[in-house]
Amino acid sequence: MKLAELETLFWRSVRFDPAPPEVDDAFVSHGALSGRDRMAIYRSMYWFRLVDVLIDSFPRTVSGMGIPAFTRMASKYIQKHPSENPAIERVGFRLAEFMESFSDESRLLADVARLEWLHLDAFISPNPKGLAAITDIRPELFAVQRLELSPSLRLTELAGGALERWAELEQDHPALAKSLDFSRRVPVAVWRGGFVAQHLSLEGDEARALELALAGAPLAEVCAAFADAPDPAQRAFSVLREWFARQWVAGFSTAGDDSNA
Repeated sequence: MKLAELETLFWRSVRFDPAPPEVDDAFVSHGALSGRDRMAIYRSMYWFRLVDVLIDSFPRTVSGMGIPAFTRMASKYIQKHPSENPAIERVGFRLAEFMESFSDESRLLADVARLEWLHLDAFISPNPKGLAAITDIRPELFAVQRLELSPSLRLTELAGGALERWAELEQDHPALAKSLDFSRRVPVAVWRGGFVAQHLSLEGDEARALELALAGAPLAEVCAAFADAPDPAQRAFSVLREWFARQWVAGFSTAGDDSNA
């Protein structure tokens, strides 16, 4: 067996349980331990490390569920969704999705986990190329000028109750508040400002505008999202001013051109 094939087999063996049957042929037995038994030791160490990473990455979710329940759930998650990224901190990217169908308890905390994942994802995202100011907007290019947004900026939709639950857990109130409203959906922006990941719930028109901006729409189209406001121009200017203040805007480009304007 070639080295590359042996490395691939080793990787499969530590990620999946049970290990592939060819392990016993590829790895020499030692004493009473077969090749598969020896690989199980590596797999257990690797899985314990992944569970530790999930505990560190989702502290509020852990607080809400308790460590024993979270550990059981995390072990099932790793079994169904083995790590696919060399960066171990990426292992939790599908945890919230998994929690939605795992149990009633985890379902109520799924959006808390989703928000924790987005915080982590924003924190480890690349730095923006620079920062732009609202005065950099060129009126003559308004119809085609696009905002180049920070790589850490994310737009999602969460249950309103999850935001309240997040605040409770942040204040160290782990008892699960089942009375919270988890049916109302709220648009939420997540980004890294300096060295801190943060989030903010948005009004519907701002969320629509941000969705357009993230999709690469020109400023004129982004500002059209505020057409139903009592004073659309003032509302658009006010929101854009906040985007720059939050350091969401890294620069500008023009429609059809990937270079900065």
